[in-house]
Amino acid sequence: MYKSSTIIRIQSFDLKMLEVYAKFLREYNLKTELSCLTKTPEFVELAMPTKKKIFTILRSPHVHKKTKVQYASILYFKRFVVENINNNTIAFLMQTLPKGVHLRFFLT
Repeated sequence: MYKSSTIIRIQSFDLKMLEVYAKFLREYNLKTELSCLTKTPEFVELAMPTKKKIFTILRSPHVHKKTKVQYASILYFKRFVVENINNNTIAFLMQTLPKGVHLRFFLT
């Protein structure tokens, strides 16, 4: 029989908030004993690259064209692969989501 797995992807602009929620997910995994697809019983995070966007804005558009200001927005990701997750667990994770953290579920 085909076993479905779910990828939980969390993303945030704040790295500390992302680490706090990832720690919460690991502790929740130990309490509920979700079965992971990794060989270790822990929630193992899969490496995902950060997305970095740099915006350049002219400081003075009239006379001084060489003075520019650069702003960066960095988006951090973490991903977990879980097997046999139910709707109640998904609803609980969505309710406990802190501000500034985005959660996505992908079925594979």
